[in-house]
Amino acid sequence: MTTPRKKRLSVYLRTSGKTQEREETIERQILNFHREWPRLKDTYEIVPRIMGATINDPEQCFFMDPGYNLEKWDERRAVHDLISVRVPLRQVDAIFLSETDRLLRSRSDELRGRISDAIRRYNIVIETKTGTVSPGLALGLLSTIGAEDKKNILLKTQEGKITRAERDNRPPSGKIPFGYKFIKRTGLWEVVEEEKHTILCAAALMTGIPVEGMPPEVAALVQSHPEGLPDPDVVAALNAA
Repeated sequence: MTTPRKKRLSVYLRTSGKTQEREETIERQILNFHREWPRLKDTYEIVPRIMGATINDPEQCFFMDPGYNLEKWDERRAVHDLISVRVPLRQVDAIFLSETDRLLRSRSDELRGRISDAIRRYNIVIETKTGTVSPGLALGLLSTIGAEDKKNILLKTQEGKITRAERDNRPPSGKIPFGYKFIKRTGLWEVVEEEKHTILCAAALMTGIPVEGMPPEVAALVQSHPEGLPDPDVVAALNAA
């Protein structure tokens, strides 16, 4: 009786910032793999990074990216070798990750697209310390994590704008609104009288309600159009005045 060929598994380990280097270290991820290997070894054989290396030599055997946050595609990284070389050559059927976010949490659209394409095209299974993740579930996680990260980035950007507005007393866009000027020395806003007058004239033209100090031609238009003027006519009247 012929023994079925085992599937081929590669191990990918990654840390990003200093906190992860302390808490989710490469060493801890290696330990998680060795805890799971008794469960996996009947199904898989290891595909090492360097031919001939064994799991007892993690530096040579495992694909490692310390200090890499998956923010952009980098061909010098182990993930490139794994996703763009080994997987397309059909050398790998599955990838072990200590946690799914070691590979699936990428903020780079390009990197996320390459990972997604590899999983979809070659039906790559993800093995983790908590069990097996099917290709379909992995693709769903990629999509969900990408959307969540984009939302968080937008939220942080908005929070930064609010902080700047509160700290510097300036609008979040950094642009000074028409009718005001910002005095850096005092950190206060002041009204620009000439621009204020222009705004009042514009309001009069739009509403048909006169204000004091209107130029004669503007006053005449307001008087003859009590229902107000459309925006293009307001702009034209102000330019003419």
